[in-house]
Amino acid sequence: MSTLINVVSLPIMDRILAYIETKLESEMKVHPFIQWLVPSSEETSETAEKKLKSWIPCMVNFIMGFKDMNQSVLCYPETEANIDPLKAAINEHCKEDGNHWPWLLMDLKTLNLNPDTDWVTLIKFLWGSQTVGQRGAIYDFVRIVQKLQNPLLRLCFICTVEIYGHVMLSTTTELANIIEKETGKKLHYFGQTHLRHEEGHFHCSPTAENAKKEAWTRPLSEEDFEVGIGGVDEAIRIINNMFSELHEFALSSSSEKQA
Repeated sequence: MSTLINVVSLPIMDRILAYIETKLESEMKVHPFIQWLVPSSEETSETAEKKLKSWIPCMVNFIMGFKDMNQSVLCYPETEANIDPLKAAINEHCKEDGNHWPWLLMDLKTLNLNPDTDWVTLIKFLWGSQTVGQRGAIYDFVRIVQKLQNPLLRLCFICTVEIYGHVMLSTTTELANIIEKETGKKLHYFGQTHLRHEEGHFHCSPTAENAKKEAWTRPLSEEDFEVGIGGVDEAIRIINNMFSELHEFALSSSSEKQA
């Protein structure tokens, strides 16, 4: 189990979030996939588009699975949300986050990644060996969420996933901006539209935001801390594996096209 350094005197929730921040600097930002995505000084719309197109198809399964997870697993039953403001706030976040997938469809068309494909070929790809990490990530996320019934700990899981997403989207948006500036083609899921919705890492109305702040003072035990950290570590491991698969897919795709 990972340990937290120099923050043991902080409240439990703050300790968990401080831990996530250390991971942001030590693992998230320096992952080879993220470093590879960063535009070079010589990046053009052509190279930026090729870079994005080389891995986006591999991520489709995860994005659509993430939609289902938000809409069916990460949220709480309405009966519980009606009596717990934090659960209601999480449900509001899930409703927003579970409806970003139409932007993906728009980007697939913009990038000409929507060819006529027979169903057999499509199914073999989406459920093939090249995308097993993307599918597995959703299954593993569901397993983690089911263990995090406490809404504060589930909120920590959400923040971990959202911070990782923000790191990736910040980088893809740089590429999308180059493409739009030079060609006029606008990307939404991998561009500014999505990034603007991710700035706060947690989507909810001012009323729900106040409920979240109030809930922050709820007591958590050291056992809760260990469970929360465990969920964060699992989420980070899963996303790192996802990123590695996307990176491998991108490099393999680029090599095949050059051959």
